[in-house]
Amino acid sequence: MDNKIVIRFAMTKGEGEYPAGSEFSAEEVADIGKTATFYLNYYPEDADNVLTDVIIEECKIIYDGITYSEEMECGLNIKDGELKGHPTPIIEFTLSRSVDEDDFRKCVWMSSFHIKPISRNESEQEPFIFEDQNGYTSVIDSSNVEEIIEELKENKLFSGKVISSKLMENGTPCLEMIG
Repeated sequence: MDNKIVIRFAMTKGEGEYPAGSEFSAEEVADIGKTATFYLNYYPEDADNVLTDVIIEECKIIYDGITYSEEMECGLNIKDGELKGHPTPIIEFTLSRSVDEDDFRKCVWMSSFHIKPISRNESEQEPFIFEDQNGYTSVIDSSNVEEIIEELKENKLFSGKVISSKLMENGTPCLEMIG
């Protein structure tokens, strides 16, 4: 049990109309992050041992989940006129107390990434929502975290952005913390 838990979200499925590559502007193709928003869904009552007293004090974005890397085969990109890949953000959570890692994972695994090119704003279309519908989101063992960070740094994918409790409302990070 620990009060720092690193989660790798695996958002391999989606909801809504999958965006065509033609929906993205040249600027959005160059930086897909301009179209993406991560929504953290924190449901402490979903844990086997209810964690309603647990507050997320800080979130550290280790990898934003959308920056593309061919070498690491991760992130999102537009290739051959199509959106390819799926978001896999890695986030370190600092909690108000130590909890079972899998219990905490169950509280956040329903988080999602919304992809909404500006063309969808103009036509009032809904975003495409990437989410983990199969329970692939996992806890990264603390003994592997430094190695993963080093690999991300080598590939210029490490974020390091910290969202402190000052940017959170009632212990839940602001919804648009990535993107």
